[in-house]
Amino acid sequence: MSQLAVTMSKYVDALCKNIDARFQQSPLLAAFAVFDIRCLPERGTDEFSQYGCKDIHILADHFFRTQEDTEEMLAEWINFKFNLSSWKKEVPTEMLNCKVEETPMEWALKKLLIMKTSMIHFFPHLVKVAEIIMTLPVSNAWPERGFSRMKLSERSYVRKSFTTWLSAKPRRKLPKVKPVLEKEKEQDPADPVAVASCSTQTEEASNLDLVQLEYDKAVRVLQLAKFGQKVVSGDGIADDFEY
Repeated sequence: MSQLAVTMSKYVDALCKNIDARFQQSPLLAAFAVFDIRCLPERGTDEFSQYGCKDIHILADHFFRTQEDTEEMLAEWINFKFNLSSWKKEVPTEMLNCKVEETPMEWALKKLLIMKTSMIHFFPHLVKVAEIIMTLPVSNAWPERGFSRMKLSERSYVRKSFTTWLSAKPRRKLPKVKPVLEKEKEQDPADPVAVASCSTQTEEASNLDLVQLEYDKAVRVLQLAKFGQKVVSGDGIADDFEY
């Protein structure tokens, strides 16, 4: 067990170092820490009046387009800091001591979103940024897994629906007719034509009746073909042709 604990500790340390190395050049992610209620200075100090203005400017430049939006967000932040200062007393002690999974920053953002109905009128830009931070995935692994699962569920549903429809719908099989060869085309129409047996799923007609029906159709087609050849050759209409 001790060896496993040491291996796990080394793995976690290496993973943290890789994450820090990957995102160390991202001022945008570092600016998210402005909502960490533990870093907020006390009221009445010079640090309190200047706290977070640079980070808010970075967030505003990234998520909003115009200079007017940036100025409005800075004005919202100046007033919102007083709300954060009053919320600081409500943060659980276990959370401040990092004994629970939820961080004080997440707690503050959740409280802001819970009060969204009233807060959005006073801090519309900050509410939008809070929504983005709370819904931003750390990686693209779980969204990809979710979409893959949705695809599997969709395919399973379509396959099941098609199978149910196929088994419930009454169908009739088309008869399979033997292809006529060139030698058979020249034979007399009175000669029988080989026709494969056909079957139905919903009708009670016998195989013999279906064979006779297909035979009559084939004879009719051959008679029409022979009649057409005589007309083209100029021999006239055959006297024995049945209209």
